[in-house]
Amino acid sequence: MCTEHPETRVYTLDPDDQGYGDGYRFAAHVAGDGGCSTSWHFTEKAASIELAARLEIIARAWDEKLAWHAAGDRTPDGGYVLRVDGEHFVASYLGVDPAVHEHHLFVGFGGRHFQWRDLETGVVRASNDVWKQGSIPDALRHQLPDNASWVEEAAA
Repeated sequence: MCTEHPETRVYTLDPDDQGYGDGYRFAAHVAGDGGCSTSWHFTEKAASIELAARLEIIARAWDEKLAWHAAGDRTPDGGYVLRVDGEHFVASYLGVDPAVHEHHLFVGFGGRHFQWRDLETGVVRASNDVWKQGSIPDALRHQLPDNASWVEEAAA
């Protein structure tokens, strides 16, 4: 979570802000779940152009996720697309995937498996390679509804 600048927008820098001493007077700031991104600029116009470009990149990333949903919640390389509690994930399989018969040289997360249940079919699947893409924007929640729930592994 961003603490210095909690909102996505162009900020006017104060004299005690980072970058101000180098002559920068404006910051293009993107605040997100996974962290923050800030660039400094000499003019407000330059900061506004940079912010618009960054927001366009973010929009394209969500367009990709909408396309995956339209393709049956699979990525082009066969990864499972998961949406759990408003968060977006992609699960692949490192190691030997019985469905693919492809061996990779390493196993992710120290071999830990993540299990999920498909909300439509009830099928439980597992992966040792789950990537979080972030919180689904409120404006897209109706288009990208939850499709899975996490399943706790039984204790041995």
